[in-house]
Amino acid sequence: MKKNAPDDLKDILIDAIENISEALVIYGADGKLVMCNQNFRDLYNYSLEETEPGVHFRELGELDIARNNVVVGDQTADQYLDKKSQYRTKLKGELVVQLSDGRRIKTRDRKTSNGGIVSIQDDVTADLEKIDALNRTLREVEEANNAKSKFLANMSHELRTPLNSIIGFSEMISNEILGEINIQKYREYASNIGTSSHFLLKLINDLLTISRIDEGSLKPDILPIDLTEMVNTSLVIARNQATDTEIDFEFQAPDKPYILLADPRNILQILINLLSNSTKFTPSRGTIRVTMKITESGNLEIAVSDTGLGIAEEDIDRVLQPFGQVADSWTRNHTGVGLGLAICNELMSLNQGELRIESKINAGTTVTLMFPSSRIRTSPPASEPN
Repeated sequence: MKKNAPDDLKDILIDAIENISEALVIYGADGKLVMCNQNFRDLYNYSLEETEPGVHFRELGELDIARNNVVVGDQTADQYLDKKSQYRTKLKGELVVQLSDGRRIKTRDRKTSNGGIVSIQDDVTADLEKIDALNRTLREVEEANNAKSKFLANMSHELRTPLNSIIGFSEMISNEILGEINIQKYREYASNIGTSSHFLLKLINDLLTISRIDEGSLKPDILPIDLTEMVNTSLVIARNQATDTEIDFEFQAPDKPYILLADPRNILQILINLLSNSTKFTPSRGTIRVTMKITESGNLEIAVSDTGLGIAEEDIDRVLQPFGQVADSWTRNHTGVGLGLAICNELMSLNQGELRIESKINAGTTVTLMFPSSRIRTSPPASEPN
């Protein structure tokens, strides 16, 4: 029984090699075939005689070319054969060969202890076609997204010109530049036209900002910013825009100036958007508070807090996405398309900052802007590179 064990083991191994789903071939250290299974013969249409032990793998490659069994592409026959030989010398990565019938065969070779090669080869056509289809879809989506961004940018520019004219004429009428208006309703209509036009212009500007961010054309212009002055400016704008004059705006300026290295237009837009959002969702006699501090790690935090409606925890990620509004009976009564927080989030990333939201329903919202210590100065620098 022990005497026959090696022969039994050999038969078992041969049977296993013949029954695996992949093509398998073993070459000696000299590159000559030791054995292969039927799947290997079927894959390349080799006969038993053509795969007799002792044939060199390069000879099999030459046979493939002579029969037009493989696609060499722009390579010469020698270049194709050399490429396969180099792969079997270096044994790095995987080699994919395309057959003339369109199938693609992936080869994975490994060294044996005596310097030979075990080569496992498999038809991966279906898998690669799925990857190719996915890549095509991704390219189409990217092209469509770029086309959308360009369309939004072009439309925004086209719409802003007539809107600015409408705003200008409505202000002339409201201010009675060319003469007194005796009918009160006409004054109201002119004021409504101006208000609606300003709102529409803001939406168009937001769309333009989002499209420029999407296409990567919005580049920050890094300059030193006096944050106390910037916050005060944004608060003046927010108070002027607020329709509810009973909302209390608070800001306790720090004892010393904090200088932030960032794009001033981006930071002002972020602050105005946050204050405008808080104003929109804070009821009468509520409070909007801006605070500023340097953390123990030296980072800067600017927090805009309100006593407004609040956001459910599961909705916070949604409001940071473009057009991501939280639809309920209260928010539907407020204007906007859900771009403000998304723009703030993107502009913070452009300026190496981070935006975080903490909120609870009916308990207010705090949006914190965080900037790394590398962007903070305690006094204005003599000059900073852009």
